[in-house]
Amino acid sequence: MINKSFLLISILLLLNNSKIIDSTSSCPAGTNNMANGGCPTVMYPDLNCECDNGQCFACLDIDECISGHNCVAPAYCVNDYATFSCKCPPNGYTPNGTGCDDINECSLGSHDCVTPAYCVNKIGSFTCECLNGYTLSSNSKSCDDVDECTTTPTICGSATCMNTQGGYKCNCQEGYIYSPITSSCLDIDECTNPSICGSAICNNSPGSFFCQCLNGYSYNSVSKACDDVNECIDTPTVCGSAKCTNIDGGYICNCDIGLSYDSSTKSCLDYNECSMGTHNCVSPATCVNTHASFTCECINQPGYTLSNNGTNCIDIDECSLDTDDCISPAYCVNEPAGSFTCVCNDGYTLSGDAKSCIDIDECSSSTHDCVSPATCVNNDGSFSCICKDVPGYSLSSNGKSCSKNNISISSVIPSFTNGGEASFIGVFGNTFKDLSLLIGSNNCSIIANSSNLIKCTAPPGQGVHSVILNIDGEQYIANQIYQYQNQILQCPNDCLSKLNQGICDSKTGQCKCNTGFNSYDCSGIIILDDTKSNGGIKFDNHTNSFTTDDNNVKFLIYYKLLKEVGFDGQVYKTYPLKKEWILNSTFENEMIFEQTISHDSNCKIITHFQEIKDEKKAFQFANEQFYLEKGSIKVTIKVTKYDYINNLNTLELELISSIEEQDQNRNDCNSKDIDIEDINSPASSKFSFIKISKDNKIFSGRFLNKLLSDNRETFFSTENIKDLESNSITTLLKLPHFNNECIIDPGILLTLDFSVLLSTDFKENCKEDNRKWVIPVSIVIPVVFVASAIIFISIIYKKSTTVKIGLKKFKSIKLNSMKG
Repeated sequence: MINKSFLLISILLLLNNSKIIDSTSSCPAGTNNMANGGCPTVMYPDLNCECDNGQCFACLDIDECISGHNCVAPAYCVNDYATFSCKCPPNGYTPNGTGCDDINECSLGSHDCVTPAYCVNKIGSFTCECLNGYTLSSNSKSCDDVDECTTTPTICGSATCMNTQGGYKCNCQEGYIYSPITSSCLDIDECTNPSICGSAICNNSPGSFFCQCLNGYSYNSVSKACDDVNECIDTPTVCGSAKCTNIDGGYICNCDIGLSYDSSTKSCLDYNECSMGTHNCVSPATCVNTHASFTCECINQPGYTLSNNGTNCIDIDECSLDTDDCISPAYCVNEPAGSFTCVCNDGYTLSGDAKSCIDIDECSSSTHDCVSPATCVNNDGSFSCICKDVPGYSLSSNGKSCSKNNISISSVIPSFTNGGEASFIGVFGNTFKDLSLLIGSNNCSIIANSSNLIKCTAPPGQGVHSVILNIDGEQYIANQIYQYQNQILQCPNDCLSKLNQGICDSKTGQCKCNTGFNSYDCSGIIILDDTKSNGGIKFDNHTNSFTTDDNNVKFLIYYKLLKEVGFDGQVYKTYPLKKEWILNSTFENEMIFEQTISHDSNCKIITHFQEIKDEKKAFQFANEQFYLEKGSIKVTIKVTKYDYINNLNTLELELISSIEEQDQNRNDCNSKDIDIEDINSPASSKFSFIKISKDNKIFSGRFLNKLLSDNRETFFSTENIKDLESNSITTLLKLPHFNNECIIDPGILLTLDFSVLLSTDFKENCKEDNRKWVIPVSIVIPVVFVASAIIFISIIYKKSTTVKIGLKKFKSIKLNSMKG
């Protein structure tokens, strides 16, 4: 930027025609008004000249350094002819036009400072400086160490000063540490280190420490542990005449049994256990002191002898030694007080000599408990009740009263629908006065009869009926026990034969499904994918139940109650069953549990679980053949030795099937509402069926309406009761009356199978992931038995099945809607 003062002066010179006239020179001819050299000047040869009207003029130079320039300090102005320049000092700067930039010798490394001196840049220069503990040497380039120990003798206080390059150290003796705050040496507490003495006790001291052990121990500096001191070896006379026994951290002076140690004399003295009360004699035994011991003796104790352990007096059992004087039938009873007495059984009384017995005539003294019309008969030492000359009665199980002869029907061999011979097996007594039998309301003419079999000619009929038996003026009712047999049986839904999915076998009433189809009516598609596993099957002996759990639905079956009921439905006894069961035995894929129903009963319920893990297995039952597929569960229930209150009563076994649905948000391409189909046609089929479908998945089940009682096939009935609030179904197994005096094995057999399939509308690929479900269906079969009852339940549980069900939408299901 041009200096304003300089411009002003230049303008003034031009305005004033700042020209110097050279009187010694004139313009050459023809060069008038000729500039720059046209006028040779003599007076100002270094100046530019020009001619103006024949006169020579010289132009003067302007000194900008005086009149005005733009150089910025530390730059300075240097004038030249007709111009000027900005110059910098010779060292430390570099020009930038009008000014100077500082040269940083420190960053460029062009300084001459000698380590430990360090460079400090200045404007246009630099200096060398030193750290604390040093001073700059005379050459101003290097540093000399400062000896603080010499210059300041008290700098470390009571510690020892040691000079170092550029500093100093304050040193203390071992066990001390220097404190810069107090300028003194402080003691180090080594005991703050918890491991410095190991297991010993650390004690701090000025400048040091020591490790100390409890009495009886010495410190081991190598292992940093307290070692036991063996006083018995280090000081052999420490116990005197007693025996020294070293213990951890001390010693014990022992004497022989019966002697006590005297620490004052270091000797063993006799110990009187009898006077000190440290003996173990039990009264009435007396303690007798001996040297270093004692004995127990039975002094002045007739009828007693010292026991084998030598500590007490025991009674002499005159009865077992046969030293008593009792005369049979009196018998000896030992008394715990060193004596015995002669005692008589019930029915006798002790004679005056206290050694023999006299018979009591309960019948004449009216001390018997026979209940009329039972008659008392006296026996030697007892009596008995008899039902002599009372027709149709026999002595009851209590042996005191007479009851009418028991009547029960355990099994039936029915006729065909066109009528014919029918057989009834059971207990009928030995008298058959006024014998008649009704099937429903129709008479069945008696053909033959015995104590356990009645044959009659049944009228034509169909369906299921109750049986009424009249004998000796008594009536026995067996509810829903007679089922007419059909020679031609129907299959459910005709096996969907019109859709070419199966054909019906009219002899068995079972469908024969074509390849790829299954279920009792061939309506389902077989699932062959075993890659989709479920949560498995778990057995629980605490509740005698089994569950299946596939993370979406938990399925549970267990027994709840066993009830004794009358023919009119009245409940006489109830036995809770959901309690601890005993695991009787286990085999491969099999488990057996049992439970006694009460402490005062011999009745047992035995459950046998069997899982079919290999290929399908064939089972024969009641002249019918069935197959259980891989993945099925067969449940066998056996009831034995039940003692009824009344021979007209029967048993009901209550089973619970429940579901816990764990996924409430299922929504895939197969989602559909629940559909339930119940087919129960005992008049036209040997089977009852049930089918439940949800989300294009099908759960189907079937069971045979027959069982074996006393190794004979017969009909049975069940009833299902649903509970929507608890998502469960209660099934009543209606068991008939049976005789508990004999046990039949297998007794009652029952076959039931379930399977889970896909419907024909099932879509294999969905965008949502397929999930696994289990459908609980409570289809259980009541049993009829004589001495025992066994139920076989087989459940086919496909592990690859993905089926979901919600019982809250269940319709009422009653498998046996049978009317007489």
